[in-house]
Amino acid sequence: MEEDKNKLKRIDDYQSLPENYLNKLDKEKQEKFIEKHLQNTLDIDKMEQEKVLISRVAEHDLKVGQDNLSGLEAKNRYYTHKQFVETGSGRIDINVKGGDTKFIIPIVAVIGIIAIIILAIVFL
Repeated sequence: MEEDKNKLKRIDDYQSLPENYLNKLDKEKQEKFIEKHLQNTLDIDKMEQEKVLISRVAEHDLKVGQDNLSGLEAKNRYYTHKQFVETGSGRIDINVKGGDTKFIIPIVAVIGIIAIIILAIVFL
């Protein structure tokens, strides 16, 4: 089966240098190539460490948000909680709505009755 030339190839060990290619270069180009390769490796490691650090901060922020939610008193209250967390691999948007449903139902009923009375006054 013929391999598709347009597909990207996965390189499992980005640390290794292609020795066949390196041996064909003169000494100056070999040094430049090795220097560039080492710089790229350092950049990749730095970026990886930054992403991990950002993810750890996000994990902490999520834990603090979860603790805040668990500590909320929901009796006779309705609450919303919005949280945006930036991780190493993207952004997480969290929207939580909750509260005492026994408290919410009377509020909705009162608003509905007021709306019916207003409509009755307008159309009668």
